Amino acid sequence: MSFGLQNWRVQTSLLIYRRYIHQCGSFNKIIADLRRLNKINSAKRQKHSHNYMATKSLIPTLANYIERPSTASVEDISTSSALYGPLLSKSFESRQYILKDFRDLILAGDVNKIREAVAHLIGKNHLSTNEWSTYDEKALTDYQECYVKCLLDMGEIESATIFMLHLHREKAKDGKEGTRIVYKHFPLLLQVASNASVRYFPQNAYCILQLLNNFDKAVVESKDLYRSLLYLSSSTLGNYFANYLFFKLWKDGSLQVLSSQQLADVVESMLSVNIDNGDSIKAMEVWNITYKHLSAQVPYRNIRKISSLLIALVTIHHNTTTLLELLVNLPTVFNTLDMIDFKISFYADHDHHLFRTTVQDLKTPLRRTSLTGLLKGYLALGDDKTVQKVVNTIKLHSLLNAKENELLIKTRWSKGKFDECKSKVKSLNLDEAKLAYLFIFSKVASCKDCKFFNDLYNKFSVLPPNDHVREQFTIEVLKRICKVNLRQGIRYYIKFVRAVNQQIYKSNTYYLKIDLERYNLPNNFVKLLHLTPAGMVECLKILARLAVYHQDKVSLKWTIDELRRSGWDFPSIIEYLRAFDNANYLHQVLKPRLLQ
Repeated sequence: MSFGLQNWRVQTSLLIYRRYIHQCGSFNKIIADLRRLNKINSAKRQKHSHNYMATKSLIPTLANYIERPSTASVEDISTSSALYGPLLSKSFESRQYILKDFRDLILAGDVNKIREAVAHLIGKNHLSTNEWSTYDEKALTDYQECYVKCLLDMGEIESATIFMLHLHREKAKDGKEGTRIVYKHFPLLLQVASNASVRYFPQNAYCILQLLNNFDKAVVESKDLYRSLLYLSSSTLGNYFANYLFFKLWKDGSLQVLSSQQLADVVESMLSVNIDNGDSIKAMEVWNITYKHLSAQVPYRNIRKISSLLIALVTIHHNTTTLLELLVNLPTVFNTLDMIDFKISFYADHDHHLFRTTVQDLKTPLRRTSLTGLLKGYLALGDDKTVQKVVNTIKLHSLLNAKENELLIKTRWSKGKFDECKSKVKSLNLDEAKLAYLFIFSKVASCKDCKFFNDLYNKFSVLPPNDHVREQFTIEVLKRICKVNLRQGIRYYIKFVRAVNQQIYKSNTYYLKIDLERYNLPNNFVKLLHLTPAGMVECLKILARLAVYHQDKVSLKWTIDELRRSGWDFPSIIEYLRAFDNANYLHQVLKPRLLQ
């Protein structure tokens, strides 16, 4: 995903949060939200079309031709051989008018008028003769099906959804006929949406969600639920949609009928999209309600991926007690070698008894990653003798990696050996020292250590922008600013996002006026800034926590709004902030119903 789309997501958000996601059942609201064009008569259309015509000569001609202002344009011009082609081909907006009018004709049910319009469109090569060749023999339901397929072939997912929802409502009294026609083309709509540009993802995702909400549960096949969930969870732009549909379907029992392979794929995709969006709350909910079903018969191809996603989940989640419970009760099938190594590392920080127990279960020869976990654990225990043995074992076959050097630097720093730590990292290769550099920076960011800052800048400037350390560095800079002033931190966060976007397009960032020197940091650090969507969410979580800590209502409201724009729902935000609300501040500023 390009950063331009990331910035677009931050500025415009998903289309639906504040206005309509909780009104999925309201047909009129759905149509009002999806419709691009207001209901407009032919007299107004000719005036609007003036802006899209290469020549003004068509306008007075239309004015003389159209005598009934309330008549649809398609019906008015279907007998003309000269007007329709220019009107349709001049612009996208004009085509939308024609498509809408054609839809209204079909919904009105006058087969004779539909035939006249179809005959004209075929004559002007605006409809495929393959689909409409026997238009003079078609019944109304045939026209309805052809129109849906025609829209989807043109990539008009919004227009197709509006028509399908209209049809579903109008045919509801006839039993399943309307649903049958609508649902018949739903797989094609999914396919078209999957191949569309990511810029249309929010609109397309919303259309799919509304159709599924209006279909009879008994009509929808499990394979289409499966494909829909995979599509909605394929991008963080659809994070909110995916969660909404997943938990709704799980609650009504629709997902339990999926095959073990399908369920594993869906859970894997749901975990991935929530973790990518920094939403550890929702990712944990997905895991908690599905892991018993998964562990019974999980396909082999999903085991390793789900295990790695759980490691990522534990890394970003904030509640240590919850995480210890997850790891201790983890189904055996997910205890991969990588998971065992991660457990050693995690227990080293949070539970020394579990660390010792897990170490006893290790089998020789030890994996390289196991040695990293052992080093971390014995450093935490203060067992210098065993630490040296582990270090010697590592050096027999390789050099210390970045994580291991960071662990050793942290230990020396805790003993007050500051100059020794700085000298040590300077002597190391960048790949081996970058995490240690980041750690030292987090400790000296409030001091004007020009020598270390210059060394860090020279080292980090050669890192590729997508290196995770660059993003972590950006977050540390933001933390430094927030320690001085939270609201300044928010302003600089916005500037950071814009600055990174400008760097991508080689644009001038001077106008942003990012003055880091006022915080004892060199201004050339701006060139090191980098944020991904996940990094933006991490920044917002930091700002939200600080807003609660400082009891800053304005900042809290802003951060909550931004998290919602990023795909978090309100209950997840509140659950996250409660973990840091030691003064019970949320109860003072939020309405009781929001805290339930």
